[in-house]
Amino acid sequence: MSISSFFVFCAFNTFQPNVISIFPEDARLALGLLYCVYAFSNLIAPVLLPKISCNILFAFSFALYLADVFAGIIKNETLFLTVSVFTGFGSAIFWSTQGAFILHFSSNASEAAELSSLFWSIFTFNAIVGFALSSVFHSILEVSLETLMLILCGTGLIGVFMSLTLPFLKLKNKQNEGKPVSFATMFKFLITKYRPLLLISFLCGLYSPYFQSNWMEYVGDVWGQPVFLVWGSVEVLFAMFLSRMTKKKSFSNVTYLYYGVLFIVFALALSSVQYLFTDTFSAIYFVIAVLYGVGDVLINNMIPSCVSEYFNSTVTFGISSFKFCQAFGYFVGFITPTVFPTIGLDVLSLINLVVALLACITLIRVFRLTSPAEFTDLPASV
Repeated sequence: MSISSFFVFCAFNTFQPNVISIFPEDARLALGLLYCVYAFSNLIAPVLLPKISCNILFAFSFALYLADVFAGIIKNETLFLTVSVFTGFGSAIFWSTQGAFILHFSSNASEAAELSSLFWSIFTFNAIVGFALSSVFHSILEVSLETLMLILCGTGLIGVFMSLTLPFLKLKNKQNEGKPVSFATMFKFLITKYRPLLLISFLCGLYSPYFQSNWMEYVGDVWGQPVFLVWGSVEVLFAMFLSRMTKKKSFSNVTYLYYGVLFIVFALALSSVQYLFTDTFSAIYFVIAVLYGVGDVLINNMIPSCVSEYFNSTVTFGISSFKFCQAFGYFVGFITPTVFPTIGLDVLSLINLVVALLACITLIRVFRLTSPAEFTDLPASV
């Protein structure tokens, strides 16, 4: 599953940075549509997981990702906007299935964190490979972007066919096996049982557009490529390190989650400060990239593990709830600079920082603790 995801997202994530150059007027609208549909489609995912085998769901969602890339290659605005809507639906299917798939093969929360980290290390490697291929073929060999994306779409098809070789498996909630799932049930679960992690899930989506789009544009062409490589390398290497650390059970999953939010707070704080200085302090870019990479790995891998540990009987609900809030954060992060073009990067950074600080406070208040070392299990009734 990890390798098939790598092939597909190598094409999709290499295409994404070039969307604005291909569709200068419709790029942000397409991304807004994608993440808006992605968010609300997570309400449908728990209905599909018990009814359709995961290998079919993976192949279906991968095909939609590649269709989005292909629509961009032929440069048809109407088709691209239409396919972006369906890709949002496919994104919800993929990420909900991915989380539930990993948790299905995990005997406990520590094992879930280990498997999730291993997936993340392989998955995020697509950013480095895609960047390298783009540099070699597009910049050095002067191969057209369309030709490069066609090549990557071809390799992405390998991922589609690989996903079909996965086990025929329908993922079900223990307490809802064989029962239909209503939207009312989903919302009830979202608001009552899963409330403590909602803000962190929203933060996880909110800071990604800021760092990967707005901040990287500020870093510029000179420092952008090496900073991107540092970030991608940190994501891959730290995910591998985290998979080993979770075996030792040195900290609880919630403790790792708390540290992840702290790393994001420090990254956003430095990002806010950097706008006060000149380019002579460019070394701060690499520090921010490292902090962001470490925090991103911790948050993305620890929230699903917390779902496994605290809501074992409602795993698919928990994963979809997390992805719903994360996707909503993505949507807000992408659409804000478009709706409010006068907002500067310093203000965007401060907005993200405030949300991150609130997430820290929420964790401490919910668990009634004074330090990360004192974290204990989250009561199921919270």
